[in-house]
Amino acid sequence: MFRITPDNKKIEDIYIQTKSIIQKSLKTGKSPWLNKLSEIMFHDVYGTSKYVQQLPFAIKSEKGYNLGCICCDISEMKITEDRLKASEEQFRKAYYQANFYKELFAHDLANILSIISGSAQLYSFYLNEITNEIHLKENIQLIKDQIIRAKNLINNVRKLSMIEESNPLIKKVELIPLLKESIAFVSRSLKEKDITIKIETSCKNIFVEANELISDVFDNILINAITYTENLTVKITIRLSKEVKDTRKFLKLEFIDNGIGIPDNRKKKIFEERQEKEDVVKGMGIGLTLVKTIIKRYNGYIWVENADKEDYTKGSNFVILIPNIE
Repeated sequence: MFRITPDNKKIEDIYIQTKSIIQKSLKTGKSPWLNKLSEIMFHDVYGTSKYVQQLPFAIKSEKGYNLGCICCDISEMKITEDRLKASEEQFRKAYYQANFYKELFAHDLANILSIISGSAQLYSFYLNEITNEIHLKENIQLIKDQIIRAKNLINNVRKLSMIEESNPLIKKVELIPLLKESIAFVSRSLKEKDITIKIETSCKNIFVEANELISDVFDNILINAITYTENLTVKITIRLSKEVKDTRKFLKLEFIDNGIGIPDNRKKKIFEERQEKEDVVKGMGIGLTLVKTIIKRYNGYIWVENADKEDYTKGSNFVILIPNIE
């Protein structure tokens, strides 16, 4: 019995204990494990794991007791059970994930439609008032902004679905050109706003382990910073530097904005897989979920800090670490 025991359980103490129990059973015909159905796992001569259901019993003879055992090979059944459990776990994960995305999408979209509806009502109210031309322009701009936000929401849902269904290839990517493309895209999309975005770095040719989805990370963080601000002028500084974490080399990206900021009690929540409805409605929805999912696939890190350490209301600093290739 000890010979077929898996190597990680071949311990001298276990051998002595097992031997003592068997010797006692041979003398008395009694043992707590006799006449009880149990399952054991062992390795055959080829080192393959096998599972057996056994029923040990004692047989009295003239010289004492012999031990017998009825055994049934249940290896195939165990393999089937393990596959079924894995399948159930995958289904459960897919179900909760789909439900999570559905909730995020529903709340984000409801928020967008609510703003559009309110703007349309105000537009109708001011329509016949010549002196309210400024208000009319403001409401038209608000509606345009929400349409852009809705398009971005739909695009993010598609991206999340693509990432979950496949595993996009990670490769060597030059970061600066893609970052500049995202800045240009966001500036064009929201050209009515007064936006200043600058890059601070002493590095030039920067390469990271990523793929084309890195552009979606930049787009979402920049749009998030521009959308959630009460300042007339949106200012974003993107600071790039090198950092070593757990002996690995990373590129550190800091997106520092002058927006409304994020309270300390919500900083961790916005990156949790299950967000509260309150956080979703306030804009921490599918966009940041997509960002976190992509960065996680790169084996990177993301978190948020205050732009001003003493006052969260002066803006946020989204920090990303992506494996760096030199």
